[in-house]
Amino acid sequence: VAERFEYLAAAGLAVAVASLALEHSAAGKRFALLCLVVWAAWGTWRLTTRLSDWNDPISLYESSLKATPNSGLLLYNLGDQYRDRGDLPEAVKNFKQALALNPNNAATALNLAVALQQLGDKQGAETGFRRAIALNPAQSDAYNDLGVLLTDTGRIDEAIQSFQTAIKNNPSDATPYFDLAVLFQQRGQDEVALPF
Repeated sequence: VAERFEYLAAAGLAVAVASLALEHSAAGKRFALLCLVVWAAWGTWRLTTRLSDWNDPISLYESSLKATPNSGLLLYNLGDQYRDRGDLPEAVKNFKQALALNPNNAATALNLAVALQQLGDKQGAETGFRRAIALNPAQSDAYNDLGVLLTDTGRIDEAIQSFQTAIKNNPSDATPYFDLAVLFQQRGQDEVALPF
């Protein structure tokens, strides 16, 4: 909608420049033509800059955040892009900012925990997984990710419970079944029946 108002202003400017060119002397016409050239160059530069933002998701989100700096969704999406590119410190920073704006967002808490785990911050990751679970106890991803973390830290009984809750919450997700089977296999309990 805002761009339509810019088009109206741009059309008004074009009419004003054209009327100046028709009404005034040769010097006035040259000045009006110079204004038109400067205006066209500025518009071309602005259009090129905006189009380059659309070519890179990080640039797009960062430029959008200049207009709406308190958008938790933009910060979340920017964190996702940084995590996908492997820039985990920037991902963590953006997820933390998004979570500060919307502390009840389970998806943001979960993605922050995953990024912290990838950075090697096991305590921060565990806190994040538990926060995501508290915000949305019916999800399975946070339970499964917590189970993987607990397995890595040697807390096997807690990990088994976490995987089992993930299975209970989403029986059609194969990931917790697989992770639980691997855990039992590592413990030498190949004969344990899984709830398939």
